[in-house]
Amino acid sequence: GQLFGHRELCDETGGWIASIGVKVPEVLLSGRVVPFIDATSKTVTVTNTGDAVLSITSVRVTGVDSAVFAKRSDTCGGRSFNPGASCVVELARRAGGASGVESAALEIADNATGTPQKVSLVAQLGTCRLPVVARGANQAPQGEFIDMTTGRAVYDPTGAFEVISEPSYSVQTVSRPVLAGNSAGYYDQSARRWLPAYDSAAISPDHASYAYSSYDASGTGNRIHVVEIGTGADRVLSLDQGFWGVVGYTEQGIYANQRYEGVGPGLWLINPDTGATRKVVVSETVDKVSGSTAWLGYWDPQDKAPQPPGEGGADNAILKRDLATGATTRWYYRSGANVGVVGVVGDGVVVNVYDGATSQLFWVPSPGTAQGMAFPFTSETFPSFSGFVGDAMGVWVGSEDGLYLWTARTGGVLVSTEVATPAGTCG
Repeated sequence: GQLFGHRELCDETGGWIASIGVKVPEVLLSGRVVPFIDATSKTVTVTNTGDAVLSITSVRVTGVDSAVFAKRSDTCGGRSFNPGASCVVELARRAGGASGVESAALEIADNATGTPQKVSLVAQLGTCRLPVVARGANQAPQGEFIDMTTGRAVYDPTGAFEVISEPSYSVQTVSRPVLAGNSAGYYDQSARRWLPAYDSAAISPDHASYAYSSYDASGTGNRIHVVEIGTGADRVLSLDQGFWGVVGYTEQGIYANQRYEGVGPGLWLINPDTGATRKVVVSETVDKVSGSTAWLGYWDPQDKAPQPPGEGGADNAILKRDLATGATTRWYYRSGANVGVVGVVGDGVVVNVYDGATSQLFWVPSPGTAQGMAFPFTSETFPSFSGFVGDAMGVWVGSEDGLYLWTARTGGVLVSTEVATPAGTCG
């Protein structure tokens, strides 16, 4: 509800020369996330930064854990405030709530744009720090940590990355030994290093190396590299020419597929020492590989509904395949939609579903069982989400509104307004 309204037109000197709209109230909140670490009460200040009277009709606590959070005092509800005036709501957390993260929202109904204004109330996040990568406009990626006691980013000088654009796009760490890759980045808790890797799937099980693909200088394909984390030694595997992309790095070897303006069908297992290849999936596309499991995309021809609009073909089903035995289970199906796995968490997956009109995320922990993933501070029809890192606390998700922690009980809990991509588990 802030930064909207009319304002006047000004000339080159900054002087007001004309009005271009009606006067409106605007709301500025002291914060959109209020973390409760102990029994200390917290306050939310509401300021009218507009140029018309702000009328607040009600202030209430809502959400799954609304009984845990209570208003101790409220100078806002049922009152009006001139431009520049403020009011305060004091909140306290009661004992006896659920185990794990607790979530509620302070909702302020008023006559300003975006009503009701919402503030995320969060408790029991612990004292862990979540690694994230921030990508500012025209700035190199930077690894940081979100302090869960404050929701704020803590700068890490070892988390700096450099982008190398010539002769082909690549990313490398500033810290030595310099590590090269094609993405920034991921924080490996075992190696205690920022890596230029897209996620944990590209890191070897012993955390000694990672794999990435780079464009061949000839422009005829990609090359796959294996990099030693301790030394930075970068070894290029001798492979048949192709547009290779790394999907996973497991005890069996490196899994890769072919991708060029889209992912092609098939999956290959590559020996990281010799470069020997073996095709292990023939016709389906592969979204993710985790351990000995491949998550495949598949279009069920029995579906008579038209495919949603978009470039290339669509997949209306997700298959789970055991790469050791070949056993395959249909995990998720949606008629007339394009579905894909965007995250693997434990034995389940996060699935993106596009039906031509909207894009939604679903948590699918078992075959045919799907739960919609709601993110209450995000209202776009086609929101942008990133990360999908799972740990004991839940699933960490980045968005344009900030960082969420999603659990099956609470849904999406806004834990920070920092716009960044989760890049590891909270440690």
